[in-house]
Amino acid sequence: MLWLALHLPRLSMDLAIRGQADPDQAIVVTEGPVQRRLIHDANAPARTAGIRTGMGLAAAQALVAELQVLPRRLDQEQQAQQHLAACLYRISAEVCLSTDHGIVLEAWASRRLFGGGNQILAEVRQLLAELGYSGQIGLAPTPAGAELAARLGDGVHALSRHALWRLFDQAPLTISALSAAAQQLLDGSGARSLGAVLKLPRDALARRISADDLNYLDRLSGQCADQRRLYQPPAQFARRLELPAPLYTIEQMRFPIRRLLGDLHAFLLARDAGVQSFHIRFAHEDAPASQLHIGLLQVERERQALLDLVEERLGRFQLPAAVTELDLCAAQLLPYQPEQADLLQTAHTQDSPERLLERLRARLGEDAIQSLHRQADHRPERAQAALPAGSPPPGKILPMLAVRRPNWLLATPQPVDASDLRLLSGPERIESGWWDGFDCRRDYYVAEDHHLRRLWVFRTPGQQGGWYLHGVFG
Repeated sequence: MLWLALHLPRLSMDLAIRGQADPDQAIVVTEGPVQRRLIHDANAPARTAGIRTGMGLAAAQALVAELQVLPRRLDQEQQAQQHLAACLYRISAEVCLSTDHGIVLEAWASRRLFGGGNQILAEVRQLLAELGYSGQIGLAPTPAGAELAARLGDGVHALSRHALWRLFDQAPLTISALSAAAQQLLDGSGARSLGAVLKLPRDALARRISADDLNYLDRLSGQCADQRRLYQPPAQFARRLELPAPLYTIEQMRFPIRRLLGDLHAFLLARDAGVQSFHIRFAHEDAPASQLHIGLLQVERERQALLDLVEERLGRFQLPAAVTELDLCAAQLLPYQPEQADLLQTAHTQDSPERLLERLRARLGEDAIQSLHRQADHRPERAQAALPAGSPPPGKILPMLAVRRPNWLLATPQPVDASDLRLLSGPERIESGWWDGFDCRRDYYVAEDHHLRRLWVFRTPGQQGGWYLHGVFG
């Protein structure tokens, strides 16, 4: 087996800048008690100004007057780790969460699917870039060994047991998962690397370190099985994005919303699913939260299609106040089947009729685009209903009638001169509606006028004259 580990040393900063569109803004993430806040991480502009990890907040603010300060949010980091693990399901079915917000997945079984190990690495790096995360990737025959390789540096690989033991000789104790007490004791005895520790007599080692530390060394070297609980992705998508600063306009919202839709796209790819509806919730400073609901005519997951639809809706959406936080939720995941153009190529559906209708609905309004549905009523003027596109049919549907019906039905029947008509077929009696006050009792005929137009006309049974034109055949 071959395990791939992801180490995310800058996850807190990656989350802090996800909703930040200004790349020149100096941002720091702090941790520690309120009385003594320390810099946990700093972005590139802040580091250029001289701010470093471990520096006091007051000293950092002295270097940058308009420094943006954000507290470290461990709950958000945990949610981001779980979301990334769910997205990695498109690469491997065996994904595990590890300490320090890392992730481990089994990569050997996926080599043939992706065409080799290099392509798997490319897929993982592409996913990190899509989500806006920076990470270090390591490969090793054991999960703990892969974690060690990732912490040692990005791209560190040990593809065999022999290479793994050579890796131990380079790995300092500080990047291992040994307890602080074990590290201090082993360092005091002269062991500076994991390789030196693993070469010590096991009996002597067992007397000096705890059983948990000894078990870690066995899992690291493959002396015992590394049994881990596999991560199970959730049945629905929900992501929250806390903005670095309040946003006041729709134009400012486009960048963070694009980030959330990227998260949704990656999640749907991993679950091999799509969505037909989702909503975006906007949390405001001095007003109740507002919500933008997105409904689609077909199951969709393509990022650009979702982005185009949301941007159309945003053009008609009014923000009641400044936005401090965004939530995107898709409660129901549906099976997704892309249209196939031929045996080997998926059809390009960018300009499909369904997507055109969705863009028109988003731009003009939900009720602006309507479709006709047949209704269970024999009266011609009530045999169909105009409903918003995508609405379900209204109740029971009558089967198609064997008789012909005109392509054009007049909204109000118009009187017609009987002398100008030549009856071709009929009558067809329609008698209905006594229960709702719109009684209809008519005898319909197919007729032809002197212009050779084929018409649908009727008169009331038992009455002479009184002919009316109700429809015209194409």
